Amino acid sequence: MRARVRYIAIALLTATMTSLAAGYGMIMGITPDGWTVAFVPDSRRLYVQIWREGPERQSSVQTFENEPCEFFDDDNGRRLSCAATGKSPLAGTKYVGRPFNGVCEKAEPEYEFLCTEGCDRNPRAPRKLTQGYWEC
Repeated sequence: MRARVRYIAIALLTATMTSLAAGYGMIMGITPDGWTVAFVPDSRRLYVQIWREGPERQSSVQTFENEPCEFFDDDNGRRLSCAATGKSPLAGTKYVGRPFNGVCEKAEPEYEFLCTEGCDRNPRAPRKLTQGYWEC
């Protein structure tokens, strides 16, 4: 019985690690006031993080938990949409992604997301976000 439980635990851990490896890269941009904004599209808990680059980076990190954002990757392309009820710099914005900057060896291009809605009403929203390779 113990061997069977151990086998099941190993199988579950392997499946979890495999599904995490097949994910999307972080979507990042810079706010007009100089903060880096990051959204992880395949995170189990939706959150947005912001920070200032430099030696004090760790103390400047702010996390916005459960942000009402949605990431789409379907026949209409990649899109990111965050409801205006959110608290992060992405609140009330919509972005459309397009491939740019070539393709890595595993045929996954980098993406550039341009703001199509809400950035004029949200002064902290980045006008452009980028999504690098997940794995090359």
